[in-house]
Amino acid sequence: MDPKDNKDAAAPATSLVENAKNLARETERYNIAHELARGNDAKAKALMNSDNKDVMNVRINFFEVNLKVAGCVSFFYYVPETTMLHLTSAVNYDKSILSISPHTGWAEYKQRLEEQLLLGKAKYELVNKVNKVFKETIESSRREDFIKFLDMKKEKYLKPLVEEILLMAFASKNFDVDIGIENINIIDFKLSEKESKGQKSDEQEPEPATVTPQFKEAIIQVKPLLSPVRGVIIYQIQEGDVIFINVNDSSTRGIDYLGRMITKYKDDNPKIPGVVKRIEKNLPRITIYVALEDGLVGKIEETDPLKILKVTAETAAETAKEFNVTAPAPKSGVWSIVAYAGIAIAVIAVVSIILMLIMSS
Repeated sequence: MDPKDNKDAAAPATSLVENAKNLARETERYNIAHELARGNDAKAKALMNSDNKDVMNVRINFFEVNLKVAGCVSFFYYVPETTMLHLTSAVNYDKSILSISPHTGWAEYKQRLEEQLLLGKAKYELVNKVNKVFKETIESSRREDFIKFLDMKKEKYLKPLVEEILLMAFASKNFDVDIGIENINIIDFKLSEKESKGQKSDEQEPEPATVTPQFKEAIIQVKPLLSPVRGVIIYQIQEGDVIFINVNDSSTRGIDYLGRMITKYKDDNPKIPGVVKRIEKNLPRITIYVALEDGLVGKIEETDPLKILKVTAETAAETAKEFNVTAPAPKSGVWSIVAYAGIAIAVIAVVSIILMLIMSS
């Protein structure tokens, strides 16, 4: 890759990060993106400000800034020397925009992008850009296969992200559920000059930025955003992780979605290594919490999470019943004394009644 090209690409990469941060805070722009993602250019234009910006330019911008868009999940990843890897998955379509596997080669990936990636005129312009960047990423790795590229030293940065994309890509197939990014997850790092040239660096590698979930232990959080329920995969599932399900507005679509996501992923992708094996191994060790409408956090006691996730409840009350959700146990101390006192009083009352009956007879 020409060093000059790298230099020229630096500015756009930086501006994309800034644009993502700025645009994500604008509700109005989110509404525009919502319409653009569904091809409603006229409606999107009506929602725009009076500056009459070109709708097509807005469309391209939104696809480039990793903004949470209804019907679209977009990931950006910056690898050394400003090379950008952009993988996108969409929902509510017959086919996912991207369905990548360890056996998906560059040619197949390019074909899928050209066939499915974007809408309208923006398709050709951005697809060509993504194709070019993706190809440069592979070439810069000096590997012919993408998975081999992941096995390089960059594995700890890229592999978790790709596994996350795999989950999203599979989950987008034939599900009447919108998936959106609750937190923008932009990982931006740069290796030292020595390492970018393939030499070992004495400097410590910078750690990738990670998304901080709303709940410390939460790995998957399902909750309503705007109208539909959207599932947000914060990170990949690992042994001992906790899944937190927030049940609002008497809605448990997210629970059903989560169950179908995991079970269908295992059924449809038995040969994909890593992710499936980890899910199969760890599901029995996952603890699931459900937030009920009254604010209590209940713990699902069922020992088989797969069995739990296959069940769909209609209301929060039914959720508690179907999933055997129980409120947190009272802490020891005053409440324990009250409980024991109550039991003692009940026993004394029963004994007294029995004695009275015996004496009266």
